[in-house]
Amino acid sequence: MIKTQLLSKVVGQPCRGTKFNGFHAPVEAVTYNQVTGISRKGNFEITSFYDDTVRLTKQVSKYTDKDGNETLKIKRYSSEEGFFSEIIAINGKVKEFISKLFDVEPSTQEVSCITERLINTKRGTRDYHEFALFKKGQKPKKMSYRANWDGNPPEIQYTNIKSKMPEVGLEYMPLLVSYGANPRYSHLSKVNIRKYDLEGVATEAKRLEFTELNPEFKSFKEVPDDECSDLVHGFTEANPPTGKVFVSDYAKAPEELIRIYSHEYKHVDDLSHILRLKYVADGWKKLSHEDFQYLKANEPEYYNFVTGSIKKGLIEKGGENSKDYHYYKSLEKYLDCEKYEKQVKTMQDQLFHPVEVGPIREAQKELKKFELLQKNIRKILHSD
Repeated sequence: MIKTQLLSKVVGQPCRGTKFNGFHAPVEAVTYNQVTGISRKGNFEITSFYDDTVRLTKQVSKYTDKDGNETLKIKRYSSEEGFFSEIIAINGKVKEFISKLFDVEPSTQEVSCITERLINTKRGTRDYHEFALFKKGQKPKKMSYRANWDGNPPEIQYTNIKSKMPEVGLEYMPLLVSYGANPRYSHLSKVNIRKYDLEGVATEAKRLEFTELNPEFKSFKEVPDDECSDLVHGFTEANPPTGKVFVSDYAKAPEELIRIYSHEYKHVDDLSHILRLKYVADGWKKLSHEDFQYLKANEPEYYNFVTGSIKKGLIEKGGENSKDYHYYKSLEKYLDCEKYEKQVKTMQDQLFHPVEVGPIREAQKELKKFELLQKNIRKILHSD
């Protein structure tokens, strides 16, 4: 076994004017320490950076084995923000990323920690999450799972916890950990498509730049204070009735995304139900075979949404779903896009427009689920 040997050591050197090979000093760093040597992992170089209060802010470790393979570990610390992160790269390729967000309760000295661990594999990236509570004199309590981002609630593993999380809102749990993960957009589309039973009918929402979704503005800063946020952050295509959803890339916070996606997919659900009204569906059935083939070849999303909706069954006046018939028949009268644009321009206009009442209500319901989810996490972690 090779014993660790130090070859060089420097302590308390100023960062200013110093160049580092393959990495840089953090902005807040004032001094650094560096050691080099040999260990069973191979040749190593460890550089530690400290701020003006002599707190460790960053550490870079490089190990090179006998075959020349380099393992690089970069750790970042922020005691003020309660944040820790680590990047592990092998031969220049990132293999693993870990982030931890800590919170200390001053009165009880309890420490809660949210961890995200991303592992890059040949089959793609695996995303693991963990909620943990550390309390003096007790075993750590943990809830962990793999975030599959498939629209389904995660399968939670419990450590030192007897209680189980209520099922309400579990599908939103990964959004509490991954604030910047791209798969969350697809996940939210799948959540809503499943919720409204729109598999095979609706498609995943498309992210657009804010100015592409709102060409009348040069940036989000130009939006008036009384402008309806849903009008600038989300849009559902109703003419032609494709049910396509577009979401602004400006929306990033989990609460904002949940509200927008649930709002827009309620529009999709309403539109799909209207297409199923017998008198509406009969109109589509009167189209010639040539017209249907043209739509199928040239407007596939239009064709799929219409035919997929109708296949789910007609809504008839005297049928079992007669209540739906009267509701969606009245709603159909307000789907004139030109009139809508004149009627809905501000938040107040939207709140009371018949087409918007249902989507606004659904968005509020989903946000309440998200709020309850956060309360339940705290409750379960503190349970006996």
